[in-house]
Amino acid sequence: MPNITLGDRIAQIRAKLNYNQTDFAKALGLKSAAAISKWESNDREPELKLLKKVAELGGKNIEWLIYGKEEEGPYQKRLELLEKENQNLQKKLAVYEKAISYINKEKGK
Repeated sequence: MPNITLGDRIAQIRAKLNYNQTDFAKALGLKSAAAISKWESNDREPELKLLKKVAELGGKNIEWLIYGKEEEGPYQKRLELLEKENQNLQKKLAVYEKAISYINKEKGK
């Protein structure tokens, strides 16, 4: 069985979406297709945030993209935990901002 690389899996996702490298780069928020070419030829690897975007665009989890495994592994679980923590922090921040706004209004009276 041939060794399927990260670059191969990125190319599979791009092909599944019927994107050329330029369109794929735009979908990922990149300025040019040069990065896509380097990823697919295994000359470079994307940053984690871009790996996540590639996986999401392809409807795959990040574990599949990195390791070729469908099941969730430590990276996917960690990303999910970080996303939940971020949501909780955003809620707390909104409460603090309301409290500060209220205090400032009371000072102004």
